[in-house]
Amino acid sequence: ECLAYMREYKKAYRAQPKPDGTCSRYPDCKNPADGGTRRCSSCRVQGLQSQKRNVKSIRARADLIRADVLLHYGPGCTCCGESEPMFLTLDHVNGYDGIGPRGGVNLYRWVIRQGLPEGFRTLCWMCNFSLGHHGYCPHSDMTQDCWAVRIQIPGMEKKRARKRAYWISYREKVFEQYGGASCRCCGEERNEFLTIEHSDGKGHEHRKADKKAQNICTWLRGNGYPPGYEVLCLNCNAGRYLGEGTCPHERVYLDAPPRGQYDAGEPG
Repeated sequence: ECLAYMREYKKAYRAQPKPDGTCSRYPDCKNPADGGTRRCSSCRVQGLQSQKRNVKSIRARADLIRADVLLHYGPGCTCCGESEPMFLTLDHVNGYDGIGPRGGVNLYRWVIRQGLPEGFRTLCWMCNFSLGHHGYCPHSDMTQDCWAVRIQIPGMEKKRARKRAYWISYREKVFEQYGGASCRCCGEERNEFLTIEHSDGKGHEHRKADKKAQNICTWLRGNGYPPGYEVLCLNCNAGRYLGEGTCPHERVYLDAPPRGQYDAGEPG
């Protein structure tokens, strides 16, 4: 009874009308919000510190939400059949339409709040990227309207095709500077599936500090191809991030018995 009472009390307490320009934690915090933000500087610092302390539990909850949503829309990639959980993501069937979050755990939470609606499917990162950026996937005959949110000008199909071919060749020249157009982890060689990985895993910090690094291939070419980067496929790139630096492919190799342990004549 006391627990139910406190829940109702807190619900009514936090439902008080918030004055304009007040911290979003009102009435627990009555400081003015910083310009252009929802919270005051003190609450924002406390939130960042709490997030750093609880990063493991936050990621664990996010992984559970992600797993539940992906299981609903399919246990494997709709295009190629990939079933490794770290390689899977949620895809908008008809392209992102501007409604709701575009990706990340916020998208999974939003989908759950909407009652797991239709219009989504499970894809691996490679198929998702290729369909979204190229309009097709080399694995199958699946197609998708690229950049569904953008205005499509009639008669520009040939120009877009030439531009896409130019960027594929552009990326290949960058890949050659880092050992060739093939994934260093699994050996994938199709250009549509490849990307540049920060060897130290700090790509997000790099892009946040330098806005020009959003297009990493152009940034590398403009900065003389510095060391500290390698070519990976989208699946291995995501696998290293979700696996805290270790791709599922690498984990399989690490768990394998040492060379010479198999008996002669047996497959191994």
